[in-house]
Amino acid sequence: MGRAVELGAVRDAQRRLAQGVGQFLCVEGEAGIGKTTLLAAATALLASPKTAVSNAAAVETDRHRPLALMRRLLPALPDVRPHDDPIDASLATVERRVGAGRLVLVADDVQWADDASLEALRAIGARAEALGLLLIVATRPQPAPSGVRRLVELADDHGGCLRPDPLGPDQLAALVDQQVGAPPGPALASTMTMTAGNPFLATELLRSLVEDGQIEVDGGIAELVAGEELPGGLRRRLATRTLGSIPGGDVVLRAAAVVPGGVTVDELAAIVNVEVGAVLAEETERLDG
Repeated sequence: MGRAVELGAVRDAQRRLAQGVGQFLCVEGEAGIGKTTLLAAATALLASPKTAVSNAAAVETDRHRPLALMRRLLPALPDVRPHDDPIDASLATVERRVGAGRLVLVADDVQWADDASLEALRAIGARAEALGLLLIVATRPQPAPSGVRRLVELADDHGGCLRPDPLGPDQLAALVDQQVGAPPGPALASTMTMTAGNPFLATELLRSLVEDGQIEVDGGIAELVAGEELPGGLRRRLATRTLGSIPGGDVVLRAAAVVPGGVTVDELAAIVNVEVGAVLAEETERLDG
């Protein structure tokens, strides 16, 4: 929903690829803005008997494992010895794959990727047009290691960087209509705007309200049973569900994008079941790093 521009860019890249001309696309946006969903839609659009699509996503532990992401993205990538150049090895593997037919590489969550993989992706992106392949990467603006920043800058200058917008009021209303079967009334519409148009949060909030029986449909309008206030305990359960769905550290940064209105350190510590001091220590260590 609300991604016509981004999918239009993918279709344009698909037409170029059919003519033997490659492209590098980057999707940049906050957690929950719909990057992974967009990549899935792009993959479904691009995959065909004549086009091979390779998908991989980085995870937070990849930072300490050289070429971890590239090995998932290119299973044929040979072992790189200490004196070998990982970029040359990655480019050679890509060239062999392109020689066998159209190739699309899709890399998600590259903000967690190791430095060697980021440099390899940048080298592939810089040569995508000449190589005749389509490279699509997705990343969050934070955290943004220098390798990720260089990758985004390359897309801005020589490819295309797609930055999905938050869902607007009309799109949030359409989401309610799609999920509940009726457009929202004033109180429900106002509550949905508390997600700041983040699709993941909007969907989770709506699901929680439905599960709690807090939405009723009357006269073809979906409205909150309890009025404009979020029902007791819903805010906390929403945070627990959404934080639990995203493994790993940087819990303070994650929480800022999870709960409408944010959470205090005390609330966050209770949600993730750790001591307040541990939450503060983790954030202090991240900032110091």
